[in-house]
Amino acid sequence: MYYCRIIVIWCLIWVFFSCEETKNNRTIPQPNLSLAAAPSAVNLTDFLSTSNGNFLLVDLGRIYDIQIVDSVAYTASDTYISRIPIDSEASELTPVTFESFVKGTSVAVSGQNALFADSQGGVKSIALESSQYVLKSAVNCKNAKELLLNGSKIYVADYGGGLRVIDATDLDSLQNEHLVTTEFTVESAQSVAIHGTYAYVANNSDFVKVGVPAFSVFDLSTTPPKLIREIDGKNDYFFSSSMRYAYDIELKEYDSSVFMFVAGGPSGLAIFKVPHSANPDVTPELLQVVTGITAFSLSQAGSNLYVADRFWGFSVFNIESPTDPVWSHRFQYQSNIGGEFFHVTEGNDYVGASFGYILDGIWTPSLALIKKTDLGID
Repeated sequence: MYYCRIIVIWCLIWVFFSCEETKNNRTIPQPNLSLAAAPSAVNLTDFLSTSNGNFLLVDLGRIYDIQIVDSVAYTASDTYISRIPIDSEASELTPVTFESFVKGTSVAVSGQNALFADSQGGVKSIALESSQYVLKSAVNCKNAKELLLNGSKIYVADYGGGLRVIDATDLDSLQNEHLVTTEFTVESAQSVAIHGTYAYVANNSDFVKVGVPAFSVFDLSTTPPKLIREIDGKNDYFFSSSMRYAYDIELKEYDSSVFMFVAGGPSGLAIFKVPHSANPDVTPELLQVVTGITAFSLSQAGSNLYVADRFWGFSVFNIESPTDPVWSHRFQYQSNIGGEFFHVTEGNDYVGASFGYILDGIWTPSLALIKKTDLGID
């Protein structure tokens, strides 16, 4: 009798986990891209050792966002914001800094105005006049992590607040329009991406907390925007707790479908196929997870997806076909000094990478501006 009970208990356990693994006919896809499939790492110092139109700048703080527009790099860091005209013929570049920031986290440029998110000072509109900064307008936020300028609206992932919508019809007079709060975005909104009339908000929280969805979907066609879906990394995709968190989101339309790239921290880069209508009854299909990298920040330019690896370097993926991405490039600061990378972006034939490294016991935050052609990136 005792052995019969043991057998029954084991059968019940097997049935339970079998049902969990086949819930909604979804299973965890096996990663077909991993560290073993990565290209050989190339040292950035190989391109910075001589004056050939590539530049390394220091003392600009820990840079969390970079935008390169019309041969000018704009950066937001924990020290101040900077405007850096890029002259490929110069021997060095001269940044123009603006120091009335607590911690710059995100930047967008529109004409002669730059929009910056300050994690403790809100969203600020700054006019660029004669290489000087003139603060025109500001909107208070709880903890602005990322801003996205889309038409006449600014969408802000406001950590501690939610999804914030700002009227940007007049950049000299920003107006707070809506703050959409949910149980999770109030706590942990980290990044925002827009496709059509839908906003996707990445949620990130302390790893000791459980039950926080990896991302939330909002319908922007309503006033105020309406929450239509919360996606939980574990309950929807059978992932461990690390996939409950998302640091950044990028979207790409391809072959009449929308694909979502999610920086999942130590669990890697996740790639989803999402329904065009963001139908709340349809769970986005997880296509694959790229393992072997700590995906911290994403940036998309054409068919290139840049992934900042928080504890190693950065990678470039060719996502011309999102269903079959190609891990095309991998960079580190130099051999045996990978560097802690925060953000990578592309613009005006340059790649900008912000990172820091410890050399001889000294922490050095840096910004590299390197020509795409020199890096071998198409």
